[in-house]
Amino acid sequence: SSSPQLVTFDLDLDAFNLILTFDETVDRSSLMFDQIILQSSQKSNGSFYQLTGGSSNSGNGTTMDIDLTIYDVNEVKKLYNLAVSDKSTYLKLNRNFIRDMSGLQLISVDGFSVNRFTPDSKRPELQFFALDMDSGEMSCTFSEVVDVSTFDLTAITLQSQMTSENSQQYTLTGGEIISQENSTIVHLQLTPEDINYLKRQERLAINKMTTYLLVHDGIVLDMRSEERF
Repeated sequence: SSSPQLVTFDLDLDAFNLILTFDETVDRSSLMFDQIILQSSQKSNGSFYQLTGGSSNSGNGTTMDIDLTIYDVNEVKKLYNLAVSDKSTYLKLNRNFIRDMSGLQLISVDGFSVNRFTPDSKRPELQFFALDMDSGEMSCTFSEVVDVSTFDLTAITLQSQMTSENSQQYTLTGGEIISQENSTIVHLQLTPEDINYLKRQERLAINKMTTYLLVHDGIVLDMRSEERF
């Protein structure tokens, strides 16, 4: 018998999904997720990223349906020119990535073109935030990696209740982005003026139950679009 060969691969960054099709049945138990490398070009002179893990519910067969980790997808998104379109999505698989049912290793591929590519189209969502009234530091955690240099502190309004109605509000006037690297978490330093104003309030930012965040349009850009959150 002959070694298995890769026929096609599809990548969906919205669904965190990678589908590999082979020319014969392969052994699911031999699959090694960390042997998958995404490349921005057919040659090895562009950006690349080697996966750290993954999962698959596929059984033995000609198709391996792989769920990518959130960590790996965010790391890929940090690279501006990798997996942005089908023109920047290529695959490298080493021989020991998977075996067929006879134990034969895969025929390695390098710079293999994507068949179907679905780009990242979802906007980042604010998941939670933290505020330290002593230091004046705030952190905002998003559902995906964001371009921290585009963060606009003046798009943040603090309010004393969950809803705006009958709530005391204050919109930040500025501040400093502490974070140096693009990430899912953005660390911020509020201005002394804003912190002092908040400390003078009797109903706002007194404790957890009086501290809610209202995020306005345009607070930050994700890594893959010109649309702000």
